[in-house]
Amino acid sequence: MRLTCAHEFWRFIGITIAAGPEGKGGLHLFEKEEHQKVHAITGPINCGIGGLNLMPCRRFNEIQAVFLHAFEDKAATLRDDPWSMVGLMVDVFNKNREEKVAASSTKVMDDVGSAAGAASVP
Repeated sequence: MRLTCAHEFWRFIGITIAAGPEGKGGLHLFEKEEHQKVHAITGPINCGIGGLNLMPCRRFNEIQAVFLHAFEDKAATLRDDPWSMVGLMVDVFNKNREEKVAASSTKVMDDVGSAAGAASVP
């Protein structure tokens, strides 16, 4: 398989996320109207050539087949860690969140919904 460029990666992610609310996945992301089942509730989604022209079905399937391996922690796999396939992704996400999100050491109760909070709002 040839390497995936950033453009293809983000298109793959976008197609995958968009499929959730539509209740579609796999080859249903690339169905043509004439191949759609008659009892389907939503219309056809064709992300491929001749449809939205986002990505060929063949390329989507290639990326999908190896996607989880991109984040695999080989050492964790050897230890039979159940998080081994996404461990590195979670670690990088948490590190980025720690660097970018400002959290206070003092926790404050939010009283917006209480009677006291409502009385102080003009």
